[in-house]
Amino acid sequence: MKVLIVEDDKIQATRLKMQLSHLSVSDIHFAEDGLEAIDVCRKFDIDLLFCDIQMPRMDGVSFLSKLNKISPDVGIVIFSSVEDAILKITFDMCNMAGFEFVRAIQKPISDSVLENIVLEHSSFMSKKNAHSSPQIQIGSRDVFDGFENDRFFCFYQPQFNLSNGNLSGVESLVRFSHPEYGVLGPHHFMDLIGDLGCKNQLFEIVLDKSVKLMASMSKELKLSVNFSQECLETDIYDLVIATCKKYDFPLNKLTLEMTEEDVYQCSIDSLANLARLRVSGVGLAIDDFGTGFASLSQLVQLPFTELKIDKAFLENIHSNYKNKQITEICLLLAHSLGLHCVVEGIENEEAYLFAKRIGIDTCQGYYTSKPIGAPDLYSLYQKHKCAELGNQFPQSKSLKSVYFDIDNQRSTPLVKLIKKHDELIDTIQVNTTDEVSTQLRDNAIQSLILESEGLSSTEISDVITHVKAFYHGPIFLLLPFYEEETDELKDEDNDILYIRKSRTVTETANAIYSAMTDTYESSSNLTTLFSKLSSREATVAKYILAGYTNKKISNELDISQKTVSTYKTRILSKLNINSMFELVKIFNTVN
Repeated sequence: MKVLIVEDDKIQATRLKMQLSHLSVSDIHFAEDGLEAIDVCRKFDIDLLFCDIQMPRMDGVSFLSKLNKISPDVGIVIFSSVEDAILKITFDMCNMAGFEFVRAIQKPISDSVLENIVLEHSSFMSKKNAHSSPQIQIGSRDVFDGFENDRFFCFYQPQFNLSNGNLSGVESLVRFSHPEYGVLGPHHFMDLIGDLGCKNQLFEIVLDKSVKLMASMSKELKLSVNFSQECLETDIYDLVIATCKKYDFPLNKLTLEMTEEDVYQCSIDSLANLARLRVSGVGLAIDDFGTGFASLSQLVQLPFTELKIDKAFLENIHSNYKNKQITEICLLLAHSLGLHCVVEGIENEEAYLFAKRIGIDTCQGYYTSKPIGAPDLYSLYQKHKCAELGNQFPQSKSLKSVYFDIDNQRSTPLVKLIKKHDELIDTIQVNTTDEVSTQLRDNAIQSLILESEGLSSTEISDVITHVKAFYHGPIFLLLPFYEEETDELKDEDNDILYIRKSRTVTETANAIYSAMTDTYESSSNLTTLFSKLSSREATVAKYILAGYTNKKISNELDISQKTVSTYKTRILSKLNINSMFELVKIFNTVN
C-alpha cells in the first residue's frame, strides 16, 4: 500500500508515519502542501492519502478539488483541526468528485481510529478488486425487459423498536435482477425509470410483492413502501386498497413514504389522494427529513403520521455537536406534532446508543441489520418472535419450500407424498433456474430441495451460486441411492444437506420430510444455534454479549482487532444472523 501524507507540520507528519509503521505500512510519501502533493500523485500510484486542510501555497481544499483529475481511485482521509462544518463540506466535496473511499476526522488521530481506517480501506479495496467488472450501463431496453420478465423485486430493511429492541417493521427497497450484471441497487436504474415514465408501474410491482410477502409472514409488522409525487397523480388510493384487500393485509400496518421534494410539489389530486389514504388508515411518512424543500407549514398541514430523520445527521454523531442538536430538534418536533419518529443510517454502536438515549421510536441501518431478502427476513422474524415468547418458537402457517427438478413428472409424486405427512408443508415445484430465483427472492422460503439427477456438479453449483443473493437457508441435495456425497458442492454461506434417495418414492418422501422437519426444529432451538460455534468463536460471542469492544476483546484474548472482526463475521455466518445487535437481542433472551 502506497500512502501519501499531505501535512505542513513535520512533527504531526512524522507522528502519523510512526503510527502507520506500527500497522505494517512502510511505503509512505510526504508533501508539505497541495502543490507538492500533485507532483507526488503524478509520479506514484497512491492508494491512500491523508490530507490536512490548512497549508501554505495550496491548501487541502484546493488540492482535493483538483485531485480527481489526477488520481480518481485514491482513498482519501481528511484530517484537520478545523471546525466540523468545514470538515463536512470538504468531505461532501470529495464524494461529489467521485472518490469512493472518503473519511473525515479531527486531529489528532488516535491509534485505534487509524487502525480502523487502514482496515476499512484494505477491506474496501479487496471487495472492489474482487468484484471489478465492466462499467454498468443500463438502457431503456433493459428496463422494459425487466418489467416483461419480472426482474424487479424487493429487499427489506428491518426496523427495530428502540425501547425494547424488537423487530417492528420493514422498509421495502427495490432491486433489479439483471441477467448480465446481477442484482443492482436503485442508483443504477431509478433515474432512467423516471425518464421513461415508469415510476407508477414500478411502484405497483413493489407494493404487490411486499404486501404479499408481509401478509403471508406476519400481520404484526409494519410495512413501509416508498412512492413518488407521480404516483399521487394516479389512482393510487384504489390501487393500495385493492392490493391490501387482495392479500388480506391490514391497511393500518402500511406506511407510504415520500421525500420532502415530493411534498413540495403536491397538487390538488395529490392532496386528495393523501387525504383518502389517511382516512382509510394508511400511514404517511416524510422521508429524509431535513434535506429537502418542504416547509414546516407543510409538515403541519399534511396528514403525516411519521417523520424519518435522514442518515446524514447521524454521521460522526459522537463528535459532531451540530448533528446531535439537529437530530434532537427533529425528534422534539416529531413528538410535539404527534408523529412517530424513525432514524435512518444507524451504522455503529455510538449512533444506536445515542438514538436510544434521546428517545427515538424506531431505527434502521446496517448496525441493526443490512437489507435482506424475503427468506432471511422470515428467519429474522421467527428468531425475534421466539425471543419475545421466551425461547418458544412461534407456530408457522406453513413450512414453505422450493423443489427444483428438471423433470416435473419425477418430482410431482414426491411433493404429493410429502404433503400427506403434513398439510402445513407448502412445496413449490420449479424446473428452471430463473423460477428458483423468482420464488426464493419473493417468498418466505425455508428450504430448497435440489434434485441432482440430470444435472452435472457444475450445473448444481451454478444454481446455488445463482440463488445466493436471495437465500442463505438449508439446501437439501437429493442423490441417487448409488451415489456418494461429495465436498465439491460445499459452500460456506449455505448449508448443503445430502439426502440419498431410496429405491421407492415413499421412502424418499419420508426421508425428505424428516430432514425438513428436523432442520426446522433445530433452528427453533437457540441454544442449538449457539452450539454451532467453535470454542474460540463462542468465547468471542460471550465477550460481545458482555459489551466488550473489539479492542477490549483483542486484549483479553491476545489477538489483533482484525482477528476479532474475522471471528464476528464467522459468528454471523454460522448463526445466519445479520448483525451483532441481533446476536445480543436473541441470546440475552436465552440467558
